[in-house]
Amino acid sequence: DGDTIGVSWGATLHSCSLNLKPIDEVENISVVQLCGAISMTERNIYATEIPKNFAMAYGGTPYFLPLPAIVDNVEAKEAIVRDRNISSVLDIGKKANIAIFSIGPFGHNSTLPRAGYMTSEEVDMLLEKGAVGDMFSRVIDIDGNICDKTIDGRTIGIELHHLLEKEYRIGVAGGVRKAKSIYARLKGGYPNVLIIDEETGLEVLK
Repeated sequence: DGDTIGVSWGATLHSCSLNLKPIDEVENISVVQLCGAISMTERNIYATEIPKNFAMAYGGTPYFLPLPAIVDNVEAKEAIVRDRNISSVLDIGKKANIAIFSIGPFGHNSTLPRAGYMTSEEVDMLLEKGAVGDMFSRVIDIDGNICDKTIDGRTIGIELHHLLEKEYRIGVAGGVRKAKSIYARLKGGYPNVLIIDEETGLEVLK
């Protein structure tokens, strides 16, 4: 009772949200988006469906961030997050005691560039800096550190140091191609619960 669940976006979490077992015995549940998530292309990233599905399963209230994940400049971001309606949702996200996020690799075919948030040149630059994955639209290297502070400064959503304050930080991933990305998140200490398949787990250990 009283839990606030923060969620990211993408196909993996959408699949999770469709397979939740409804629970009627809990009260006062909130579900909040932890990062901006308007797709800039026709690719569906299930940004609004995920909090809706979680809220329906637990009889809770969904809160949305109807914003891009990454904007063109820091000034635009600062203006957006000062808006009273936006800042109130971001505050709910900061106070969430549970965060659930998918774990994927980073590259030209990963979600952020395919959703239209990054140019090919930006992806190349981040790969040169050692990018292996992104979490809540924040791109990290193999040690779990932010790859580029300029792009990170234009990103709207929970900051990773706030993520580390959550009681439960649940990472969900499958597939050996995600091993480096999972390893990076573990190095950064981000998930304290990891849902993973056996083959990928063995690859991460390697």
